[in-house]
Amino acid sequence: MSETRPCRRCGAPLLFATTGEISPKTGKPVIVPLDARKHPIYRVVGEKDGATVIARVEAMVSHFATCPDADVFSGSKKIAAKGGA
Repeated sequence: MSETRPCRRCGAPLLFATTGEISPKTGKPVIVPLDARKHPIYRVVGEKDGATVIARVEAMVSHFATCPDADVFSGSKKIAAKGGA
C-alpha cells in the first residue's frame, strides 16, 4: 500500500488513489481521498429462510463520507457563496 498522509482538517490517515478514469473537466486522472482506516462494508448475498443474508468485509471508503469537515472541501460552500443552492 502507498504511503498515507493526514487529513488537513481532522488528521485521519488518507490514501490518495486513482479511479482509472479521466476527468472530462480537467483531462487529468480522477483522484479519490480514501480513509485509510478499515471500515465495515455490508453486501447482500442472498436470502435464507425468509431472512436477508449479508457478507461483511473490511474496506477503505471515501474520506468525504467519514470526515467531520468534508463540507469544507466540497463545492457546496462555494455554490452557496455564489448564491446557488
